[in-house]
Amino acid sequence: MLAARTAGAQGAATPGMHQSGGFILSAERLFGLSFWSVNTQRDAQPGVPGATPVDTTTSGTNISLLFGSNYTSDLGSLLPYTTPRLAFDFLPIESLTIGGSIGFLSSSGEVESSSGVTRDTATITAFALTPRVGYALMLTDGIYFWPRLGVTYFSLTATTNPQQPPPPAPPVVERSDTTNGFAINIEPAFVFSLVSHFGISLTPVADIPLAGSNSEDPPDPPDSRIKVRNFGLTAGILGYF
Repeated sequence: MLAARTAGAQGAATPGMHQSGGFILSAERLFGLSFWSVNTQRDAQPGVPGATPVDTTTSGTNISLLFGSNYTSDLGSLLPYTTPRLAFDFLPIESLTIGGSIGFLSSSGEVESSSGVTRDTATITAFALTPRVGYALMLTDGIYFWPRLGVTYFSLTATTNPQQPPPPAPPVVERSDTTNGFAINIEPAFVFSLVSHFGISLTPVADIPLAGSNSEDPPDPPDSRIKVRNFGLTAGILGYF
């Protein structure tokens, strides 16, 4: 009788987010509060007498709901750490998670004036990829502490689409501006599983830059060194199976 009662209780147990062999699918950074900064360091222009290095820092605060993109002229487009992203994590053993998140953006458009002249706007392509490792710890029934550590690589390219003048004028050269960088990501998430297999995540985040650069094509030396920093509190949703 004791064996039968134990088997019945085990069969009725609900699988948790921390169980081995499972996986977690998340939509992250959907809304929250972010404090960001972009530091740009550019060497002195070669061959220009009296030229000096330039060091600038742009910073800001963002409160967002499913629209977490900030525009900054230092990057030429959107910041990589305030946009929503999709994540997948696998549990090879109990509580240990291995996975990552990804975000992608592609944008283009055109401008038409009253004179009937139409020109294309800049084409923007960007992505952020974050492999990571974590540990899902059940604090109590339906509440988990899920600290994660990862490394993000991001790349953002803005390409101009200049309107070409009629011959015999020389063609206007297309230009591309590319920014990329690496950062360490610290995400000590708290997950509240309101119903079985689904939950809401509340996550303090720290995106600490390691390196970054900005370059132009055709080249316009010198290149710039860029570091993008972000701290905040974000929320998302997830399912575990």
